[in-house]
Amino acid sequence: MESRAVRVIHARTSGYIQSIDYASLVTLAEHHDICFRLEYRAGHFVIQGSALITFTPGVDKHEEIEQAALTAFIFGRQRSPIQDIEYMIDQINQVGARAPSLNDPYTAIACVDWSSAGIARLVTLEFPSSRYRGRGGRLRLIADRLTFDGIVNTAFDEFR
Repeated sequence: MESRAVRVIHARTSGYIQSIDYASLVTLAEHHDICFRLEYRAGHFVIQGSALITFTPGVDKHEEIEQAALTAFIFGRQRSPIQDIEYMIDQINQVGARAPSLNDPYTAIACVDWSSAGIARLVTLEFPSSRYRGRGGRLRLIADRLTFDGIVNTAFDEFR
């Protein structure tokens, strides 16, 4: 008899998520007729043993699914700009925040200006959905996604 309980895949290592292969997770979910929910996104720090992914319905091939799903994640010792736009914004913010203490207001102003230019560019883009559907429109993956509001807050909260 098949168990219908929610299953959890735990992180095997601590580190920053540098990249997630969403397409392979959707393919895996289709193959096993399940739906994944990602608890973190690229740029987040994950502690070994944390719940990384949950999926429903529970299936008997939990170990096989776990092995395959974990290959979709790249972990590292530090953040990476590959899928983490907040990383780049945080770097600009750190330079801008430190500039006044170095009596360098022009650098702080330049950081705000370049953050503003980046935000203006993002206004024209469509952000990906947090929901990924497979063949036939079935929901296969729910991801933690960064929103436009979240990016604006990251860019300007420190300066406000």
